Amino acid sequence: MKRFFKFALVALATAAVAVACQKPEQQPEKIALKGISLNKEAVELAIGAKETLTVKFDPENVTEKPTIEWSTSAPAVATVAEGEVTAVAAGEATITAKAGSFTATCKVTVKGEEQPEPGDFTSPDWANIGAITNGNHTFKFTKDDKNAYFFSERTSEGRYNDIWGGNGYIYFALDFDNDLTTGVELNGNGKYEYIGFIYCFGEKPKVEIVKAGDCLPEEYTVENIIARGSADDNSVKVEYCVPLADLPQLPENFTIYTWGNKDMAKVIYKYPYEAPKYEHDYTPSAEYLAETNLWKAVDAAGSDFFIINCINGEWPRSAEASVDGVYALTHEQSTYKMHYDVASNGDWERQLFLFPKAENAIPVVSGEKYNFKMTVYADKDLPRVFFKLVSNQADKDNHEGGDLLLGDAIKTVKAGEPTVFEYSDVTAGFNADNITFVIDFGGAPADVDIYVKDIIIEHVGAPVPDTWDYTPSAEYLASSNLWKAVDADEPTITFLYHPNWADPTEEPTAELKESTYTIKLKDADAGNAYSGQMIITPKNDFIIDPAKTYNFSCKIHSTTGTSVWIKMHQPGVNWPEVFETNGAEAPADRIAIAAGETKEIKVEGIKSMYESALPQELLFDFAPHGADNIIHIKDIIVEEVGGETPVELGPFDSNVEWAASTDDKAYTDNVLNVTYDGATYEDVANVKLGTSSKVGKFTLTIPAGTTYVTYWAIGWNGKDGVYKITAGDNVIDGKAAANTGAANTSPYNVTITDADQYMINLGGALPADLPVTIETTSEGYRAFFFGIQAHTDAAPNPPASVNIKLDGDLSDWDAVDGVEAGSFKEFKFASDADNIYMYFKIKRAKIIAAKTEPFVFNWRRYIAFGIDADNNAETGTTVAFAGMNIPGCEIGGNFYPFRGTASAASGTDGVEIVNGVEEQGGVTTEIGSNVPDGADKKVSAFGKVDDEFVYVEAGFARADVGSPAAGTIKIQLSLAWDLTDILEYSLK
Repeated sequence: MKRFFKFALVALATAAVAVACQKPEQQPEKIALKGISLNKEAVELAIGAKETLTVKFDPENVTEKPTIEWSTSAPAVATVAEGEVTAVAAGEATITAKAGSFTATCKVTVKGEEQPEPGDFTSPDWANIGAITNGNHTFKFTKDDKNAYFFSERTSEGRYNDIWGGNGYIYFALDFDNDLTTGVELNGNGKYEYIGFIYCFGEKPKVEIVKAGDCLPEEYTVENIIARGSADDNSVKVEYCVPLADLPQLPENFTIYTWGNKDMAKVIYKYPYEAPKYEHDYTPSAEYLAETNLWKAVDAAGSDFFIINCINGEWPRSAEASVDGVYALTHEQSTYKMHYDVASNGDWERQLFLFPKAENAIPVVSGEKYNFKMTVYADKDLPRVFFKLVSNQADKDNHEGGDLLLGDAIKTVKAGEPTVFEYSDVTAGFNADNITFVIDFGGAPADVDIYVKDIIIEHVGAPVPDTWDYTPSAEYLASSNLWKAVDADEPTITFLYHPNWADPTEEPTAELKESTYTIKLKDADAGNAYSGQMIITPKNDFIIDPAKTYNFSCKIHSTTGTSVWIKMHQPGVNWPEVFETNGAEAPADRIAIAAGETKEIKVEGIKSMYESALPQELLFDFAPHGADNIIHIKDIIVEEVGGETPVELGPFDSNVEWAASTDDKAYTDNVLNVTYDGATYEDVANVKLGTSSKVGKFTLTIPAGTTYVTYWAIGWNGKDGVYKITAGDNVIDGKAAANTGAANTSPYNVTITDADQYMINLGGALPADLPVTIETTSEGYRAFFFGIQAHTDAAPNPPASVNIKLDGDLSDWDAVDGVEAGSFKEFKFASDADNIYMYFKIKRAKIIAAKTEPFVFNWRRYIAFGIDADNNAETGTTVAFAGMNIPGCEIGGNFYPFRGTASAASGTDGVEIVNGVEEQGGVTTEIGSNVPDGADKKVSAFGKVDDEFVYVEAGFARADVGSPAAGTIKIQLSLAWDLTDILEYSLK
C-alpha cells in the first residue's frame, strides 16, 4: 500500500527493426494417385468378431489423398464403417474401398457361433470357490463345460492405486503338464503352456487384454479372452474368461505363477478346490481358567444367551435353539457355537447377546479398570466382527444401554484362523450391577459355523489416586494475569492430528479444574512433527494488542514424559503466531519434559506480529510421548508488561503539526470530500499547494521518536502535482497523480486508491523534532496533501542501498532487513530500477529429508507464490493454487528447491528446478494453475543449503510485469499449503 521515494537514473533504450525481403518459393509438382490396395485380401471371422482394414495409396506420397468410400456386398453377413468390419452371421461378403476411380476389395468369410461381447459372461459364485494367496494377491479358478474362469484381487496394501492408474498389470502363468521345460519362457521362471496379462486403466474400472506382440508372447492369441474389473477403496478385482477350446486339457493339479505385491511366487493349485474341514478344539485355555477370569463362572452356571436378528429394522428376540432355520446356538465348555443356514445381508443382522445370570453378575464400577479378551473362529470367512459391552437393563429386547467398550476396529475373521479381540486397562464410564456381551457378525455367509471361545473379563482395580495439587498459585490469582478470566469462562478445548499420524484408538480427553488442564493420552507417539495438538480457544475474545508487550508462563507435568511446543495465534489461522516456544519441525527443537517432571515454561517480551489488536488462542503440541500419559498444564499466566495503546487515527487524520501561509500559496480552508474503498469521508483536513500561476509551500513538524511518515497526495485535474520535500539536508522529489475530482473550487470531491498514499522511511527514530517543508516546483501543478501521520513502530520494508545480483552468492542480502512470515524464517524484498528481487530462508526439515548419505531430498515440498506487481486487482490473473487466492497477479508459480539428489556438502549450490525452465543454479520454478501462461519462465532463482536452512533468491524484470515505477506490490507465499498472510512491499 505504500511507496518509497529514491533518486534513480532511468535509461531509455531504442531498437531498430530491419525487414528483409525474399523471393517467393516455387510450388512443387503435384503427384497423382495411381491406385489403392487393402492391407488384407481375405479374412475369416467368428460371429461378432471385428477386423479393421486399412488403405494403402500408390504412390504413398500422393499429393492429395481422396476420401475413402466403404461398402459391403452382404450387410447381413458383414458390415463395414470407416474400415472396421463386423461379422454379423455365417456366410461370405466382399468389402470394397473406393477412392475416386480406384477400388480395392477384401473377401470376408464368417464362421462359427456368435462370440460374446467383452464383459458378457456370467460370473461363477466366487464366494464359494477356494482361493490361494500370494502377498496381497488372491487367485481363484473354476470351469464349466465351455469356459475356464479366473479371478484376481489385489488389496490396497498391494498398491492397487498404481495398477488402476494406468501403468500396472496383473499376470498369471499356467503349467499344465508339470514340465517347466516346455512352453513359453516367462522371465527366467520356466516355460508355461498358457500366459495371460491383464492391464487395468482409468479412474473408473476398465480392463483391457494385452494384444500379442505387446507383452503377450507372439505364440498366444487373446482374441477370445473376455475380462472385466472393478475397484473400490479396498481393492482392485479382475475376472476373466477363456474358452476351453483355447486351452490344453486341464488336469486336476497344475502349477501357476501369480503377481503378488513385488515378487512372483509359485503355487500349486488343486482343481476342483476342496475347502479344508475345520475341527474346533473346545478345550479351555489356561488363561481362561485363571482365577482372575470372572466370566468362567458365568459359563459354568450357564449364561442367558440368544441371538438377535435385525429384519427390516426390527429386533425380534428368541432363546430357542433355532429360529425359522436361520441359526442354531449351543454352548460347550468355554465355546459358544452358532450355525447360520441363511446368509446375513445387512451389517447388523446377526448379534449374539450374553447375559450373566443374577447369581453370577459381573458389576461394573465407574472409574475402575478392566481387561477383556475373546477369540473367534469360523469355517468360512466373516467380513466384519466386532464386540462391545453394555450395562445390563431390564428390557433385553432392545439394543440400548450404556457402552462400556466399543471395539476399536471391525475385524475380518478368516476361515480356520483364530482372531483375538483384546482390550486392556479399560476404564468404566458408568456404574452397573451387571454387564452384557454383544458380538456382531454382520454380513456372515450362509451355511457357516462360528465359534466364540474363551471369553475373559478381569477386574484390574481402581485407578491410581490423583495426587496433583490443583491449588492455583498467588501469581496466577494476581489481578495482572489476563488468562485467569479465560479459565473462569471454561474455554473450548479441541484436539488435532497430523495427517501422517493415524487417528488414535482412544480419543484424548482434557478437563479444567481450578487452574489446571489435565490431558489424558492413551496412545504413544513416536515423535512426528505436529502429530498431536491441543488447542485452548477462549469463549470470549482474548485480545493481544500489537502496541503492548506481554509475558507468558505455565507449569507442565507429564507422567510418562513428553516434549512440548507452545504457540499463541489467531483462532482458525495457522500463521503468523504471536509467539512460539521453539520450532515444531523436530522433537529436538522442543522443550523436553522427563517422566514425572514438572517444568515451568516462560516466554518474556512478547510482541504481536499482527498489525491490529486481534483475539488469540493457545496451542500445545505433545510429541513424542509414552502411552497412558497424563499431562497437567497448570497456572497459565499472560501479563501485560509494557507499551501504550496508540491514539486510534482514522485513515485521513493527521498527528503532526503543520503551519501554512497564504503568502506561500498554501491553503487549508478547502472542503475536501474523500471517497476511499467504498466509503466517503467529508471535510477531510488538507493543504492545497500552488495555483494556476504560482508555486506553493508549507511547513510541518515531525515529532521526536518518529520512524517513518505516511501521507496521501493527489494532483490537480489532468495534471500530476510535482513537488519536493526538504528535511534538513535531505531532499525528496515526488509526483502526485492527477485526480479528476480536484477541479474548479472547493468543495473538492475526490476518489482515491492505495496508490495515492506514500511513505518516507526515516531510517530510525528521530532524536528530536524535525521541521519539514513541502513545496510544489512547477507553476500550474497544484497538489493536495492530507492524512499526514507520524509512526513510531518499525518501518515496513525499509529501503536499503544494496546491489542484488542473482548469482547464488547470498551475502548481498545482508544489508536488507527481513521479516518472519509463516513457515519462512526470513523473507526479504528488494528492487532497483530494472528488477524486483525476493529472498527466502526456510528450515531444512520443512523442505528436505535425509534418507541416506549423500542426502536424498524430498522434492514434494515446494514454495508457491503469487505477486500483484502493479497493485491493481483488475489486471493480471487470480492466483488460486496451493491455498492462495490473490486477484490481479502478473507473475506466479512454484519453486522446487533441491528436486532430486544433491551433495551433502554444506553450502551446496544448485536447487534443481522444474519442467521446461532453464536451470538457474539449482532452484526450479514451474507454472501453477491459474497463473498467467509463461509468467514463471520470467523468474530466475538460485539456492543453497546448510545443516539447518535452505536459502533461495529469485528475481524478475519490472519490464515483464508492466514496469511498475513506484508503488506497492502484494505477494502471498505457500510452503506446501502453509500460507502466509498477503505481504506488501513498497518499490524503491
